[in-house]
Amino acid sequence: MIAAIKGIHFDAIYGNHLASNVPSGKIYIKDGSIMAGMAMLSWQVFGRGGHASRPDLSVNPIFAATSILNAVSIAWNNQRDITKLVTLGITQFQGGETWNVIPDSVYIGGTLRFFDWESGVKSLELIKRVATEVAHAHGCIVRFGEKMTAQVPPVINDPQLTAFANKTIGTLFPGRITANEDYNWYASETFALYNQLAPTLFTLVGVENRELGTTAGHHTAAFDIDEDALQYGIGAMLKFATAY
Repeated sequence: MIAAIKGIHFDAIYGNHLASNVPSGKIYIKDGSIMAGMAMLSWQVFGRGGHASRPDLSVNPIFAATSILNAVSIAWNNQRDITKLVTLGITQFQGGETWNVIPDSVYIGGTLRFFDWESGVKSLELIKRVATEVAHAHGCIVRFGEKMTAQVPPVINDPQLTAFANKTIGTLFPGRITANEDYNWYASETFALYNQLAPTLFTLVGVENRELGTTAGHHTAAFDIDEDALQYGIGAMLKFATAY
């Protein structure tokens, strides 16, 4: 998308996103970072499979993979800058297909989320180092997926656009704008990449309504929205564009 439009001049780029952690009817507009950057985790631990009755004739990657995750959690507390928050979300641990066969490999996947790019990159390198060395201690090897990189920077709002939005959108929806940092969102959004083209502003439009029951988080089976909130997303976008 960026490659397709990079020859066009943009004065500003605006976007918004529904947010289940923001009360319905509220629009979160804040200077600076409001959504996290993201690094993907994707690696395989390779051992040597075999029959479960003779584990001594195999090199079990399940034990190696488990040890890697334990070692990463310890390194997380002792080898990182504690003032720079980075969340570690392991979401996949896949290995073996039946009860009596030791598998050849185990797959581990997940993400890191961060508001400081340098800390995210350093944390990713820490995981790679720990995974490689612990796997070696178990007689295994690690292969990292090609997507295991720091891929998306944090979403950072331009201060001038933030002030402009507060003033103009505030006239359309008085009392609806909030800058409460409790609404910072640890999810990531590729909208962040648009700041390569122009100053950017991203707002979060609340859909949390306890009376309706729309309180579940994004990417969960129970997620739903308060459709009444859509007017604030459309209204804010149009007001910003026409006023600008």
